Amino acid sequence: MRQETNLWLRQAREDLITAQVNFNGDRFYAASIFSQQAAEKALKALILERTGATPPRTHDLIALGHRVETPLEIMGALEQLNPTYAVSRYPDVLTDTIPADFIGKEAAKNHIKSAELILRWASQKLETQF
Repeated sequence: MRQETNLWLRQAREDLITAQVNFNGDRFYAASIFSQQAAEKALKALILERTGATPPRTHDLIALGHRVETPLEIMGALEQLNPTYAVSRYPDVLTDTIPADFIGKEAAKNHIKSAELILRWASQKLETQF
């Protein structure tokens, strides 16, 4: 594995840990942000390893997923996580509320599960242990 790929994958793992810490601290919107980021960085690690090029600067998990030919189960997890980048970060995306009030425990729990699935799959594709 390329050194640069390893850095992206390590940060993806750290973001997943941060999501779990935030979840355990009842910071559900932050858990969602870091879940999305873990998935994004895992996909970018795959892109980097396969192409040798800097991954695209996008937060669109669906587009990144297509670039690495994800199976249907992983694509479903990407579709579930994809909107969280904007919804969990910006107060002007929602009407009459903020991300901290909008994203609840169950949503954050599902976001973490999706990120875990994506990271496990990407790690397997990179032939590393999750």
